Amino acid sequence: MKRNKAKKVAGLKKWNKIVSILVKDYKKKKLPYDIKEVRAEASAIYKKGFKNVVPSKLRVKDVIKTKKEVETPKILEVDASNIDQDLWFRDETGGDKFGLFFNVGNWATKLSNAYPTIPIMIVTKDNQNAPLIIQGYQGSYDGSPFQELVENMRMTITNPEDSKSEEVGEFFGEPISIKGKIYALYFDGNLDVDILRQRLKFELDVKPTVLKPKIRKIVEKVDEEETLKILKPKKRGRPKGKLETPKKKPLTPTEKKPLKPTDKRLKDNRGEERVKQIRGLINDLEKREDRLEKKLGKKLITKAEYRKQQKQIAKDISDLTKKLKKGGSV
Repeated sequence: MKRNKAKKVAGLKKWNKIVSILVKDYKKKKLPYDIKEVRAEASAIYKKGFKNVVPSKLRVKDVIKTKKEVETPKILEVDASNIDQDLWFRDETGGDKFGLFFNVGNWATKLSNAYPTIPIMIVTKDNQNAPLIIQGYQGSYDGSPFQELVENMRMTITNPEDSKSEEVGEFFGEPISIKGKIYALYFDGNLDVDILRQRLKFELDVKPTVLKPKIRKIVEKVDEEETLKILKPKKRGRPKGKLETPKKKPLTPTEKKPLKPTDKRLKDNRGEERVKQIRGLINDLEKREDRLEKKLGKKLITKAEYRKQQKQIAKDISDLTKKLKKGGSV
């Protein structure tokens, strides 16, 4: 009797410790949790690998590792249809995410690390019959199959240093379904989508699968963190070594005289700078309009969505053109 009672006490002690470890892990990662679900999780972890472990040898890393094994069926509910579509499959940055070919491999690595259970397919003009399909955590981009694919594409270009070569199209992303399995697809925009669909036998317009509230919160947290990384400005490196203060040169008579706000030289400089900025903005909007037409042609957006975005772009270009006619003045 005493022996059985001691076993029950030891089991309860281990279970309480597992609960404590799980709660601390959720708090550390700033994830929401329900204590009832945590207790159920602790029971599953205890049964999985801690029945015969003495309380003094129960380690945090072992609990977290077992937690991942127990959670695997739940993680499998996340697929390419229910993650943030604008974040992972739309590139309005001018190619900095994955649109330009040399960025697509790095972006695919980020997706594989964020969601290891999502299979990723990349189709180029050279691998249409046997696309690259990767599923699982990749860690670093360097030395990965994604890097190898990008370098192979680079070698097919006449000038490998030309990052914007038209020999490789702008890459697009979409969730697709092949025999019920959902993939994250990234493909060269120079390829014909209809021919590609027939060749690989996939379906577009995949309806998002429904996630459990707890899993949905985790997905939103992961996507939010990745979005913040993109929006975060890059830090400028400080030059190493001691900075030498340049010696001041004597001012000329013209330099000694301060420019007043009414001075024509100052006005001309400001006007030229403003005009240059406005022309740059108009150029960016025209490029965005071209990308929008490509998406419509490849049936990646609806006509209604195209008209809505095109109308806004046309309005912005019109407003900027009016300012340009006034010499850049607002």
